[in-house]
Amino acid sequence: MSHHSRIEQAIASGIGRFPALKRHAKSFYNYAQYAVRRKRGFSYEVLEETSLTQIGEHGEACFVGYFDNSPWSIDGRWFAFCRTASDSINLDVVLSDTSSGTKRVVSPSECWSLQQGARCHWLNLNGKDLLVFNKLQNGCLGAYFCAPETGETYWRPFPIQSAPKSGGTYASINYLRLTAAGSEYGYDIEATNFSHDMHTDEDGIWLCNAQANEASLLVSLKQCIEFNPIAYYWDGVHFLNHVTFSPNGKRLVFVHRIESRHGRYTRLFATDCSGRNIGQLTLCTDDGYVSHYCWLDNDRLLVYGLTEPSRRGYFVINTHEQNGKKEHFHEISGFGDGHPSLHPGGEWIVTDTYPDRARQQHLVLLNLRTREKVVVGSFLSPLKFQHENRCDLHPRWSADGREISFDATHSGIRSTYMLNVASITGKA
Repeated sequence: MSHHSRIEQAIASGIGRFPALKRHAKSFYNYAQYAVRRKRGFSYEVLEETSLTQIGEHGEACFVGYFDNSPWSIDGRWFAFCRTASDSINLDVVLSDTSSGTKRVVSPSECWSLQQGARCHWLNLNGKDLLVFNKLQNGCLGAYFCAPETGETYWRPFPIQSAPKSGGTYASINYLRLTAAGSEYGYDIEATNFSHDMHTDEDGIWLCNAQANEASLLVSLKQCIEFNPIAYYWDGVHFLNHVTFSPNGKRLVFVHRIESRHGRYTRLFATDCSGRNIGQLTLCTDDGYVSHYCWLDNDRLLVYGLTEPSRRGYFVINTHEQNGKKEHFHEISGFGDGHPSLHPGGEWIVTDTYPDRARQQHLVLLNLRTREKVVVGSFLSPLKFQHENRCDLHPRWSADGREISFDATHSGIRSTYMLNVASITGKA
C-alpha cells in the first residue's frame, strides 16, 4: 500500500501555482505508475468479517458526496443519496428505506457538485427527522426541507452548508463565490439572492433559522481577510468553505482559502455560534495548508495539514487556542491525506486514502484506545476518474456505528455502498 513520498509532495506543492501544468503532470504520472504497478484483475477486496452492500440500481451513477455528514436519518430508517446521468445538469435526491429497500425520488436539484452532492443533511425538529438539501426555487438558491414520514416540504432562502444534529439552526455560505474562485464545490448556476462578487462585509457564513425565514451573518469574509492579513496573498480570490459544527452544536470551524498567482493559501478558523463570544474568531492554524478534519470532542479537532514546515500529516489541535500546539497523530499519517470521521461511540476513527500508485483507494480504521489499525477494504479507482471527476471514498458512520457509507468507482461507474464493520468495532 504505497503512498506519496515527501519528494512527490514537494513537487506537487511546487507546481501548484501552475494549475494546467499540475493537471497534465499528474495525469501523466498516474498513467505511468498504473502501467507499472497495477494489479491485474483487481476490482476490490474487503475483510472477510465485513459485508458489503451496494445502494441504488446497478448501472446507475449514484453517490452521497462529502464525508462530514451521515446519509442515514437520525432514526436510521432512511438513507439519502444522489443519482445523476452524465448528460444531465440535474440530479435526483433519492431516499432508500433501509427496512424494505424501496426507493423514491424526493426532488431534482440543479445545485450540486460531484464532490459534495446537494449537501444532504438530516435534522431533527420537533421530534421529526427532516432531510435538507440545496435547490433553486423561483431563481433563488436555498435549502429544501422534506419530512419523509408525512411528505411535508418547505424551503428557506439560504442554502445549507452544515448543521448540528439537533436544534433549529444551520450554517450557510455563498456557493457562487466558490464557483468564481474555481472551486469544485461551487454551483454553476445563476441565483437572484447570491452573486460571486458580493461585498466582503456582506458575504461569509450565515447562521440560519430552519423554521423561519431568518438568517444573520455570523462571520464576514472581510473579517477573515483582515484578521492577521497575509500580504503576499492579499490580491488573491478569497472564500470560506468546509464549515462543520462541534458535536454539541455550540462551535464551528471553517477554512479561509485564498487562490492567487502565488498559489493557494489556507487557514483554519473557529468561532462560537452563541453566547458572548459569538462570531469572535480563533485562528487555529495559519501555515498555509489545511486539508480535511473532524471533531474529536467539543473542543479538539483532528486535522490533516502541515505538522511542521514541508511535512504533512495528521495532528490534533484545541480550537480555542490561537495557533495552538499541534499534537502529532502519527498512527495514520503514513496513509497520507484522507477524510476522517469519528465513530459515534468515540473509540474509532475511519479515514480513506487517495488512489495509490496501483490506483487503489483504502478504507482504514484506527482504534483510538489501542492504536490498532485495520484496512477494512481496498477499491480500484479507474483512470477515467481523475481531477474534478474523481470519486473519493468519503467514509461516513451510521448513527449506531455498525456501518460505513462510502462512494466508489471500482465497478466502472460512480456508486455508493454500505460496509458493515460491526464485528470489528464491537457494535454487533
